Amino acid sequence: MIRPADREKRLGLITAYYGAPEALLGEYAAGNARQRMRTFTQSAEDEISRAVEELRRIPCRGELCSPADDSAIIIHGPRGCAMAGGDSGTKLTEKDSIMGSEKKLRAEIHRVYNASRPKRIFVVTTPVVAINNDDVLTVCAELTGSLGIDILPVVTTGFKNKSPENGIDYARRALGLDAAAEIREPEASAREGLLAGRRVYIALPPGRAAAYIRAVSSGSGGNIAGVTLGYADKTEATEEVLRLLAGLGLPVHVANNQDYELTNLLKSAVPDLFVGETDNVLTAARLGIACVNVSVTPPEAFADAAETALGYSGFARRLAEAPGMPARYSLRALLRPGGWYIKPEAKL
Repeated sequence: MIRPADREKRLGLITAYYGAPEALLGEYAAGNARQRMRTFTQSAEDEISRAVEELRRIPCRGELCSPADDSAIIIHGPRGCAMAGGDSGTKLTEKDSIMGSEKKLRAEIHRVYNASRPKRIFVVTTPVVAINNDDVLTVCAELTGSLGIDILPVVTTGFKNKSPENGIDYARRALGLDAAAEIREPEASAREGLLAGRRVYIALPPGRAAAYIRAVSSGSGGNIAGVTLGYADKTEATEEVLRLLAGLGLPVHVANNQDYELTNLLKSAVPDLFVGETDNVLTAARLGIACVNVSVTPPEAFADAAETALGYSGFARRLAEAPGMPARYSLRALLRPGGWYIKPEAKL
């Protein structure tokens, strides 16, 4: 199996930036987008968990004939790696790592097949398997023939890339889909005047961010208070977001699950509404900001969800003031600029 080129190489993907969108547009236009680094960083999703998410999401997009529950996902790695969200795991031990894990993988595939008779089984690899160079491809090919179903390897390492988005490409490639195709997100619903006079902060990947910026500013009359992109790359979606922000005179923040940075920026922006995914909605809720979680809210229901969230904004404030919801950062820490810890990557 040929892995698609990593997005860092193919698309100049970056995961750390805070500043003028015009400058980043210029870097991409010149073909020299610079990778930044953080001198303080927080844990985030990796490509393994993102690959699992994509494997569950692809059938929902209608790109496969069978529903999601016709598939099973095996995380091939140590017990802790199973937290990536698969249906089962091989739970490799130190002995398995030394002696080879192919036998344990075969046994787990047979166990999953006999238990639920899925139409296909995905085997998602992990750092230990990559380091040991275990022959997962041969095991999957042999059992595909003997069991009569597709056993599809999703070759991820979990540590080679800066962005978890590469996991999406590995999942799509395993299914024979075009990993390089840019996925266009559906338009979010809007309602004229719904967000008039409201400040809205959006924290989403570029494709989704562009759709919701349009829904908020053009469709519902709201004001964009700020935007955090999960990543930036040389795609039409990123370019559209950067041009929209440049027109609004706003900086762009690029970060994947950097809670401190997002908290800092939200404190400064003081939005009325936050639009994000499950991973960062809690950050805004802790600050008493009304939220729309697009991970569970389909785009066509955005207007209704925004109206409901703003109608019950008092609930968000009471949640932030609850005894079990303490402040996560000191006031002194939050006085630093949002991009304080983002620095140019040193070239050796």
